[in-house]
Amino acid sequence: MKTKCLQTGFSLLEILVAFTIMAISVTVLLEIFGNNTQIAYHTGNYTQAVSLAESLLDAAGREEKLPDSNASGDFDNRFQWNISVTEFQPVEEDVDFDQMFYQLYNVVVTVSWGQGEQQRSVKLNSLRIAQKNILN
Repeated sequence: MKTKCLQTGFSLLEILVAFTIMAISVTVLLEIFGNNTQIAYHTGNYTQAVSLAESLLDAAGREEKLPDSNASGDFDNRFQWNISVTEFQPVEEDVDFDQMFYQLYNVVVTVSWGQGEQQRSVKLNSLRIAQKNILN
């Protein structure tokens, strides 16, 4: 009686191919998750910067008097902010703003974060109306 020699298992070549495919797949997945983490980090910073800029813009002229021209500071040594207030200059010359009791002010809030080439910023702009003597 003849006995058949049955070989079971994988050859060395099959194992090397499977290991290579697995290594490439893991590398691609790590790259994808790494990029998602970086995107989430930048999105979180951007959202926080917009929120801080909106808070500063809301406070300008409401909770405190409008500054003469510029004010700046920082939040937790992470975000730097700057508020610039200028008199609004209309395009049309037909209206005599000198005769009015109120003045429009252009308020620009800039919040920046990061350093070097990674520095990013958010700029919000709004108009505020105030009595003319509010700056005096």
